[in-house]
Order: sequence, then structure tokens, then C-alpha cells
Amino acid sequence: MTRDELCQAAVAMLDRAYIPYSHFPVGAALECADGTVFTGCNIENAAYGCTICAERTAIFKAVSEVHRDFVRIVIAGKSEDYCVPCGSCRQVMMEFAPEMEVICLNGQGQAKSFRLRELLPYCTSWMALAEELSKRQVATTFVHRGGDPTKEIQGVTFTLEGHTFKASQVDRKVSYGRLTQRIEQNRLRQAMIERVRNYTDEQRSQVSTILQKLETGKQQQLEAPHRNLSIAGKPLTKEQVEMLRDGEPIFVRGTQSEGYVVMDDRLQMAWVYRSDPRDWVEYGKYTMRRMDRDRIEAGYVVRALVKWWGGTTARPYLWKEKESDTTYRESWDDPREPRPSQTQKQQDRPRRFITPKKKSRGPSR
Repeated sequence: MTRDELCQAAVAMLDRAYIPYSHFPVGAALECADGTVFTGCNIENAAYGCTICAERTAIFKAVSEVHRDFVRIVIAGKSEDYCVPCGSCRQVMMEFAPEMEVICLNGQGQAKSFRLRELLPYCTSWMALAEELSKRQVATTFVHRGGDPTKEIQGVTFTLEGHTFKASQVDRKVSYGRLTQRIEQNRLRQAMIERVRNYTDEQRSQVSTILQKLETGKQQQLEAPHRNLSIAGKPLTKEQVEMLRDGEPIFVRGTQSEGYVVMDDRLQMAWVYRSDPRDWVEYGKYTMRRMDRDRIEAGYVVRALVKWWGGTTARPYLWKEKESDTTYRESWDDPREPRPSQTQKQQDRPRRFITPKKKSRGPSR
């Protein structure tokens, strides 16, 4: 299905919305990796908490039909502003398809595509990233050591429509450590571009060729795991590999057996289950999926899905320091990734202007 056809399918769902309270119709069309399309509309209820958005209607319909590989979703409304997904819908999207394209339409049929990762290539500092996010109604807050704004930055949170998440809660690809590394890469690339401007035409051509080779090599390195990875003699698709890397099981049917396959995020070890391994189990203070517990007990660092306060879920990194440990270590950033240097943190620290207080001269007479 073409993009225009997908947009038309979302717009067609506007008339099916059940909206006796808000009178604000929303339609959605979800495209799966195999080309199947599921549509949805918002359905309201006098008990506000029972209301469901169009995006979740489409996603839940797809999941109930055993479709979990999503490519893109179109969200249509009739207002002048673009119809963007709410915090709850974004959480559901992140659960199933962190890389999914979200296309938002307004009442005039104009489209706007939303992807957080698309902002990153243009940002060479934390402040530049914060400014870009603010244009999309996302507030960025820096978390300083000890809560003191004059000290180094330890993390970052993003807030959209009243919902606040740590960067690593959104997705491990946008944790504070990884974002810092990406920003540093952007800064070095921009410095190279500025230097190239002063080169001769011959020198500029040589540098451009080097940059293209580096980009090609990096892309090949990223795509390499998809080429030869197979299970039960069947090569895996790119979507299946991404699901395994993101800690999700895939169902594989072989010639003599079938079951659910789970792997560590570096695709080095596999576990096979006869039944769905996503059932909840308790371990210490955590309620998590059985598959996550098994991988942690096997000695791996796992970005586990755990039940959190208020009936929500979160995805912290959990692991065991020693095989004999009875409690898990916890972190919102990948403990295997190098921490940003002190110098880098100081460079990215937002400037804070403090007006000195006037000294008191004592009581007036």
C-alpha cells in the first residue's frame, strides 16, 4: 500500500469514531511488515479511563491477529494542528515497534512524519537537541549530580503532554550515554565539514570520498548480523532480528518442532521455549517476564520488562554481578557502554547565569 492510500484509509476512519463527549474524531491506519493494514478510530466512554485512542485500537487489532512487525502508522484528525499520538499511545508504539514511522495529518490533509532519531543527525550539542525537541513540544530536562545545577549532568528526561520519561526508558538507543556519543560524532563531523570548506576542489573531493567510505562501512557493519543469522535452517528477516535484539521473542516453526526463540541483545545465545515465555514471574522486588529472568540468571545483562508503580511497565537494565547473587543490579543506562568523559560532560553542561545577592548592610535606621 502506498503512503497516500494509507493516509486515505486513516481519514476514512474519522466517520467511524465514537466521540459523544469530546467531538474530536481521530482515525488511524497501521501498516505491518507483510503489507497487512489495520485501521482504528477513537472510542470514548463516560468513564474517561476506558476511552481508547485510534492508534491503540489499530495496534491492538493487529496484535490480536498475531501481527507485531509494524512499519508505519498514519494518524488523521480534523483540526488545524497535526494529530500527534498521546503519551499512552507512544508507550504502546515503543513496546512493539520503536523504529516505526508515525505520520500525522491535520484537517487539510497535510502530513508530518515524526521520528526522534531523525533529529539526532543535525544536533552537535545537548542544547541544540533540546531546542529541536522543543519545536515538537518535547521538553528536555537535564539531571545533575545531587540535583545541583552547577554540577555535572548525569542524565536527561523528556516530557511530552505531561508524561515524563528518562531517555533510557524511551529506548536504549536514546539513553544518555548513547546520545552523548552520537552528539560527539556529529560535532566531529561538523568540524570536518567546516574544515573542508577551506580546501581546494581536489582536496574536498578526496575528503568527500573518505566520508562516503566511512558511512558505507558503518552501514555494512550494522546490516551484517541480518545476513547469515538463521534458526532451524531458516534465515531470519530484518524485522525478526530487530525483535530479538530488542528483547522480544519470535515464533519459529521448523520441520519437526516449533517454539518461541529468545536471544540476548548481542545475538550470541538463544533460548527456545515450548510455550510463550512472556508470562509474568516474581523475583525479589521485581515482577518480570519469565524470559528476562532466565537470561539474567544465565549471566546476561538484560533490558527487562518489569511491572512498575501505578500499574505501568518500565524497562531497566538488570543483571547479576556474581552467579551466587540473590539480588539484581539495576541501571537505566546500559552498564556495558562506556560513560561519557568528565570533559565532555562539562562541555555539554548548560550555562547558568546567577545574579549575586546584595550584601545586607543591617537594619535601616
